[in-house]
Amino acid sequence: MKICVVGAGVIGPTTARALLRRGHQVILVDAAARRASADLLALAFFSRDQLALLRRELALDFDFRDAGKLVLLSGAGALGAASRQVDWQRRHGCRQQVLGRDACIGIEPALAAPARHSSGAVHTPSEQVGDCLAFCQGLDAALALRHASLRRVFSTVATGAVIRAGRVRALRRHRGRLFCAGQRHRQRGAGGLHGRGAAALSAPGL
Repeated sequence: MKICVVGAGVIGPTTARALLRRGHQVILVDAAARRASADLLALAFFSRDQLALLRRELALDFDFRDAGKLVLLSGAGALGAASRQVDWQRRHGCRQQVLGRDACIGIEPALAAPARHSSGAVHTPSEQVGDCLAFCQGLDAALALRHASLRRVFSTVATGAVIRAGRVRALRRHRGRLFCAGQRHRQRGAGGLHGRGAAALSAPGL
């Protein structure tokens, strides 16, 4: 089967991989041109800054830690390649350094045994980690609390799109049509019509 996957972020390529492994022919479509490494690094910095803003604004509790990261290297070849990569990323604003075995153990004593078999490590002191599920649940709860106009439609499978005049007008779901903003429709329980510019998705019969 020929399948078109729209969007080359995280989900798009992983979906494409799963489909390819099942024998399908896949076309991966994205609005942007293939991005260079410098662009991706800048995007990572932007994402990190946006996360910091979210944490300050919403005080989300998701086991966030910013203790840094060590990536152990094996062999002189890996050490040399890592050094070149670190030098390049440093020129683009990334704080990283290549460390020897003793320095690795000094940062994380639990690596004493594994570090014996490594030639060193790449240390990124600004690396952050957290519980993704707790983050999503906390963000969803914050949105529901702060934005009464937001309508969240869960347990709903989108099966296709309604396209008119070259534009997506609505989504189809397994039990009917899920209307998008910009169409006039009656929302059950709302007691009125939502005209153009309605902010939330509405689905009659939900």
